[in-house]
Amino acid sequence: MPSAIKLLKTSIDFYAKSFKTILGIILMPLFALLVALVVLFVVASFTLLLQKGSAFAFGVGFLLVVAVMLINIWQQAALYYYIKDKDSNVGILEYYRRSSPKFFTYFSTGLLYGIVVFAGFLFFIVPGIIFMTWFSLATLLVVFEDKDAIEAMHKSREYIKGHTGQVIWRLLVLFSFMIMVFMVIFGIAMSLFGGQSIITQAFSNIIAVLVGPIAPIFMFEIYKTLKNKEQATAPAQAS
Repeated sequence: MPSAIKLLKTSIDFYAKSFKTILGIILMPLFALLVALVVLFVVASFTLLLQKGSAFAFGVGFLLVVAVMLINIWQQAALYYYIKDKDSNVGILEYYRRSSPKFFTYFSTGLLYGIVVFAGFLFFIVPGIIFMTWFSLATLLVVFEDKDAIEAMHKSREYIKGHTGQVIWRLLVLFSFMIMVFMVIFGIAMSLFGGQSIITQAFSNIIAVLVGPIAPIFMFEIYKTLKNKEQATAPAQAS
């Protein structure tokens, strides 16, 4: 398996070459959030104007928050479809269209992954880390291999088992790098504008959004490596 640094460099190169398209994909939930905030403001204004109770405005706000969360999950699936079909030369909305039939499967796989990892951490830190690593490719496999939730979890473990320590180390390097980038830029913004400044908070949110896509690209590079290993060993096992 390539070193953590090499995987990170490959992922950053991929991101840099595809920055405009990836930016368009990840901005969709932010646009949805902006629309939701406008709608919530209008509803709250009319509620006050008509002297109605706040329950209605709260209900609308809750539904909008849920809608934005679902769109964010949809965005993650669309990003994986872009990584998968990068050379298709289609528009941003097409990746959302392609991912829409897989939305429920992607959502349920992510939910199952979260439950399993949480259960692992209930036993202790080590089982939690192992489960988090074994099943880390599950949502990716929904897109790349058309798996359902259970199949994706099983196949992810199948790919990673035997490489668990290597993958844990590479994920540690990935997350350390992402945190370092965030902290450096946040520190610069805080020194320039102050810790409580709106500009500093905006910087932190923007950096979190922009750094985020490196993780799924990195996971794709791990997946590609492990899949190639499996394909290379399959003929030898068959003979």
